[in-house]
Amino acid sequence: MTVSVRVPATSANLGTGFDALGLALSLHNTVTLKPLPAGAADPARAATADESLPVAAYEHVCHAHGIEPLTVHAKVTGDVPSSRGLGSSATCIVGGVLAADALHGLGLGADELVRLATDVEGHPDNVAPALLGGVVVSAVSDGRVHSLPVGLPAGGELDLLLAVPDHPVSTEAARAALPAQVPHADAVHNAARSALLVASLATGRWELLGEAMDDRLHQPYRAGLVPGVTEILALARSSGSAGACVSGAGPSLLVVAPGPDTAARLTEHLAGHPWGWQLLHLPLDPTGARVVGPRPA
Repeated sequence: MTVSVRVPATSANLGTGFDALGLALSLHNTVTLKPLPAGAADPARAATADESLPVAAYEHVCHAHGIEPLTVHAKVTGDVPSSRGLGSSATCIVGGVLAADALHGLGLGADELVRLATDVEGHPDNVAPALLGGVVVSAVSDGRVHSLPVGLPAGGELDLLLAVPDHPVSTEAARAALPAQVPHADAVHNAARSALLVASLATGRWELLGEAMDDRLHQPYRAGLVPGVTEILALARSSGSAGACVSGAGPSLLVVAPGPDTAARLTEHLAGHPWGWQLLHLPLDPTGARVVGPRPA
């Protein structure tokens, strides 16, 4: 059968939760894996990067569980732009992992799915919320991945605004901008605020998000990759939003709980910006990735 998986975009490195905290967005890609007849040519040789990632994830699941992988063709469609800090590669990987689970009837649990996806992605802060939905905090220890959803209080739905430019920034360039070491004071600063961020989200104390999202580990070093990013984030905060940060490795920017004038002020400010920004008003995706289209081949 052919399997289709609908996977949400994500915003990782959430505030001060560098490589640890992410959330799922109501913006989706659909990853479709179609088994090919025995002896068919390997489609991966001609695949794009987006098409090869689901195949690699599918094959990783098979090998991890002692299964001979089928020759499959992958197709990725949807609205998640690549190289914008919205987890497009994670949608491809999660789609491949869930398709493997469905195609071979493995019945894998959430922890194993997150671990397998992390094996391919390299870190869990995108794949965990893409799989589980909502806000998720993750840590890796000795090959094990510990991921826990951060339950928001009843009635405490997050209102999210994404500023997305038409210019990509590669993850490699964003990683290269980071220093090998950071001052101890900055590490302490982030440790305290990342804990405050999780507590603020869990209790609905949105008024603390601005302080809790004040990052010193990656945003200051990546600010130069996007012209005017520091000013844009400052404007988002000063226009009544609870907090704002770089989304993932950038260049997109996430605004949490925007004020009533935030979108209008950002639209006016970005109108003359050379990067062609658009604003997306998105809710959380609370459910995460789902198999949506198994059907006979």
